Parts: sequence; structure tokens; C-alpha cells
Amino acid sequence: MAADSLRAPVLRRLAEVDRSFISGISDSSESAAIIHTLVELGKLLHIETLAEGIEEPDQLAQLQSERCDHGQGFLFARPLDAAGIERFLAGSPAASEMTATV
Repeated sequence: MAADSLRAPVLRRLAEVDRSFISGISDSSESAAIIHTLVELGKLLHIETLAEGIEEPDQLAQLQSERCDHGQGFLFARPLDAAGIERFLAGSPAASEMTATV
């Protein structure tokens, strides 16, 4: 979450947590503390949080325990073009739920 996103217009309701924090969530108490703080700040400001770069199940579990709102990353799917997204969603009933909410 960049500082400028806190000064963004009130209409902005999604704050992104950078993948550099996510990649260190399991190994670094500092990264875990930053993520906890950013998610809590989002809750206090009524801003949904999006964790970027989720690659491992333990990262997802920690983000879920922090009540992060949304997530994206290779754990869910590699980058896809529009046709690939349609196939992905059609092939997995839970896919839209998995990619939409952490």
C-alpha cells in the first residue's frame, strides 16, 4: 500500500499490498507486521485490501488469518489472456470465488 493511495480520492476503495511484502510474510516478522498493519488500516478506513503475488499456500493461509479481502497470484493461476480466463472460470466452479476473495 503506497502512501499516495491513502491520499487518493475517497472513491478509491481498494488498497494493494505489494508482492514484496507477501513474498516475505513467512520468513520475516517485519513483512508480517506490515501486512497486518496495512490490512487493519484498510479495515479502519473502510478500504478493501488486495494482496498481490500470492504464490504459496502458507502465504494464502496467513493472509486469510489477517482477514485480507482479496488476493491474486500464481497460486491461483498464471497470467491468462481473455480466452484463457474464460476457460479457467468455466472449468472450475470455485475459480471465481478463489481469485476474488482471499
